[in-house]
Parts: sequence; C-alpha cells; structure tokens
Amino acid sequence: MKKQIRLKSAALCSAVVLSPLLFNAASLGGLKDIAEPYLGTYECEQIFVGDEEKTDKFDYVRLELKPKGEMKLFFKEKGGLKSEAEARYTYDTEKNVLTIYANVAGAEKKKQFPVKKGTIDVSVRYGGKMLMMKFVQK
Repeated sequence: MKKQIRLKSAALCSAVVLSPLLFNAASLGGLKDIAEPYLGTYECEQIFVGDEEKTDKFDYVRLELKPKGEMKLFFKEKGGLKSEAEARYTYDTEKNVLTIYANVAGAEKKKQFPVKKGTIDVSVRYGGKMLMMKFVQK
C-alpha cells in the first residue's frame, strides 16, 4: 500500500516537474486559436468592381472579426480618406460560413460568405456591378 502511494506521488511530482519541458504553452497558442480559429484580422488582397481591379486605389482594407459577433471593417483610400464600419456576424464552424448582418439605409441586411483555409471571398452587388473582395487571415 505504501509503495503504491509513493509510486503515485512520484508519478505526480514527475508530471508536474516535467510538464513545462514537455509542453511549451506558447507554442500551443491560446484557447481562442483552438475554439474560435476564425477570429482575428483579415487583409484584403484583391478588389474588383465588375471587371475593373480597384486594389491599388486603397492603402489597406481590413476586416476584423472579434469575439461575441462584433466585426469591424477598416479602410484607407490612397490620398488619405480613412474610414471604418461596424457590423455583427455569426460563424458556422461546421459549414465554414460567415454570415454578416449590416444596417443598410436603416434596414438590416444579411449576407453569407464561404470561408476556406483562412480566406473569405466577398461577393455583393454594388451600384449595378459585382463587388468582389478576397480577404486573407493574418
């Protein structure tokens, strides 16, 4: 009986002492990275309005997905105009679909976008043409 207690105590002590060496917590990432890997900042790499590429018209366009369904869009046009907009979102982890809810002219609009390997392809009708944007998670 005493041998079993000593053996269990030794095993527990060894586990406590060796665990920092065996598992580097920094390399595992945070719980957020495991539970909600879609959270974070996405940089827009391509912007098209119809057939016309508009990527070079902006210094940056960023989409930030925050916890609790909060989302922000930041952009800066070349020449100085900076702006940001807020919306809310839901994320279906089984289907990898981002659903954005935004107020447009006082009415809430809902649009779904597929997410594949950290890339969000946004496609919406804008001024009679298709606006297509490709966001990549950073």
